[in-house]
Amino acid sequence: MIKKLLKHFYIHPGYFTFFFLTVINTLSAQIPINGFCKYVNVTVDSSFSNVLPLNFNGDSYTDLLLYNQSNRIISYQGKSDYNFVKSNTTNLKFEISVIKPINRKLVNNQYAFLSRKNRRVGILEVTAYGYCRIISELKIDSYPENLSIADVNKDGVEEFLVSGNSFDGLSVFYISNRALIERKLLSKKLFSHSVFVELNNDVYPDIAAIDLIQNKLIFFYNNSAGFYYEARSFSFNSKLTLLQVLDFNIDGYQDVCVGGKDNIEILLGDPYSKYERKIFTNTSYQPQKLVTADFNNDGLIDIAYLDKSHSIVSVFYSDEKQKFYPEVSYLQKQGLNDLTLFYSKFVNGIMSYSSAGKLHIIDRLRRITDSTSLVFGLNPSTLKYFDAGNDKIYDFSFFDKEKVTLNLVVRNSSGIPEKLYRVKLESPCRNLLVDETGSAKKTFYCYSNNSRLIEIISVDFRDNSVNKEKLYSVGPIADVRVKRNPDDDRAKIYILSNKNNNLILSIVYYKDFRYSVSNSNVLAKSIWNAKLSLEDQTGIYYWTNENKAFVFEKIIVNNDLNLQQKVFSYKLESTDVRSIAMLVGDIFNRDENDAISFVRSSDKKDIIFSTGSNNYKLKLDARMKRLNLNDESLFNLFEMRFNGLNKLFAISQDSKTLNKLELLFRKKSLNSTELVQADNIQSYFIKNLNFRNYHFVYIDKSEHCITIKEIA
Repeated sequence: MIKKLLKHFYIHPGYFTFFFLTVINTLSAQIPINGFCKYVNVTVDSSFSNVLPLNFNGDSYTDLLLYNQSNRIISYQGKSDYNFVKSNTTNLKFEISVIKPINRKLVNNQYAFLSRKNRRVGILEVTAYGYCRIISELKIDSYPENLSIADVNKDGVEEFLVSGNSFDGLSVFYISNRALIERKLLSKKLFSHSVFVELNNDVYPDIAAIDLIQNKLIFFYNNSAGFYYEARSFSFNSKLTLLQVLDFNIDGYQDVCVGGKDNIEILLGDPYSKYERKIFTNTSYQPQKLVTADFNNDGLIDIAYLDKSHSIVSVFYSDEKQKFYPEVSYLQKQGLNDLTLFYSKFVNGIMSYSSAGKLHIIDRLRRITDSTSLVFGLNPSTLKYFDAGNDKIYDFSFFDKEKVTLNLVVRNSSGIPEKLYRVKLESPCRNLLVDETGSAKKTFYCYSNNSRLIEIISVDFRDNSVNKEKLYSVGPIADVRVKRNPDDDRAKIYILSNKNNNLILSIVYYKDFRYSVSNSNVLAKSIWNAKLSLEDQTGIYYWTNENKAFVFEKIIVNNDLNLQQKVFSYKLESTDVRSIAMLVGDIFNRDENDAISFVRSSDKKDIIFSTGSNNYKLKLDARMKRLNLNDESLFNLFEMRFNGLNKLFAISQDSKTLNKLELLFRKKSLNSTELVQADNIQSYFIKNLNFRNYHFVYIDKSEHCITIKEIA
């Protein structure tokens, strides 16, 4: 339950327009993923539309068939570590659109198939080498699309239920020796979907079907001899696009699940065949393919669905009240066509096939290896770490640009991501500042440079409560820092604003149960870039550009926010400056902040290092010129050894390597050493994710996942 409460605070009238507080009693999106986040992608043949997991060679690993509406089927033999080796390619005399396994007595590796284009129903055999051959087929008068399999008369031989948008009614196909015989149950009607399901608890499979024209779900009962009659129907407002059978509440009675344009509804089976109890949930996208299993290993049945039009895979986790936690959208990949459960040796997950020739697998994470990829959302950005439990088991925070949320991933004592928290943001943010000075309450400051909005989200992980506050700055934000004294209930917020190219410092503080703000006068003009340094005194580093003269300065501001001291002023020789990126931090590990600026001109790069009141232009080695020094989010200070010193790190321009930078002060030079090779690095941190090793943790901007690599 979410409660919103509007409160008014005293705010200095000079600059801040308003302050708004939202209080949420319980964190609305605490989702128990319990490790269901491991991501693996595998390259296979492209231009297919369907994937069928099977085991044609009888070993411990699941094999695959790739097929689509063509006459070609490719088999892959499963290996360890999610690897597959192409086994065989079969060219048939017509296309295959649907394949499903048959559980016949004393017969292995036989599958029912449909050919919509060629109007055929048949049986396919897959050999131990992955070769496919048709052993039976029957040409029919209309176009089959949906296939369900069950033993309708309990004679030990399974029958096929067929329907479709362009198929005449409902038909059941019986197997007699190797021949197929059609029994037309209903004609001159269109059923978009149909499934065998046990509706009246007499062990004989009944039928649930969707009437395409009337948009009704119809139940047909089996008279125990394989003949069917209409028993009841259900009407729906939303156009039905999906039909599936499951046992959602694990009570032994089969449930019927239907999907609409933006919803899923489950009709729960019961001892009296009433189907009166229903579970309904809205979906973010249109469910077009659905699979069910206990993904997070909590003993409850969860739902994963595929929206083909948006190429998105989403998951609903069930709770103990037979409802769902908020939807988790895991994947958005080009050309996702199919979704299936995927079980193999040490694997229990889901697999989605992309026509681009990729298998996208989500599985439960059992341990972090030397290279592990994780997914928690569609488009992660701005990755940071924090420690929710103050237990040195570091957790992840990041934005999801697609959903416009702050996402918090909390790991358990084994280091496995256990819970996913999400807080909706007012607008997309690019900067994330984490304040961990509170014992159990962590505060996240979400903003973007050059905008005015700061969203302040405080989470208490003991009771899962969250306070959400919004603050608007004087002008476009240049930098934000926070500082909390030991006896302060809340941190002071220091905000540098670049209002009409004028530098203004604001401090927001909480005192006597209310917020107040102090604003400086204009501290500098013609601002290009500016950064705060909060030590014993409040320092500001900034670059100005006036009349094509670029000047680097540092000032000290007193408690009244007036200029107290100008520490230095350094004029850059170059006038053709394209960008200036700046980092302020304890570069020399002496508990004092220094500054380093990366200046890019049209024909060269300069690095200006500032320590105390002195400034130096540094020499660059050849490798330094290959680094991306324009993006401030891609260079930072991290330790990489236990009880070690802070080191400066940067990413290469091709986003493929993490590089350690070494400042040789006496030589006035900055050298780089390639440390880790990776792909598509967007945002990152370096931290020990266990008690043995440090790890490079980054967002792969191509795969939209978080990848962890152990640093040797």
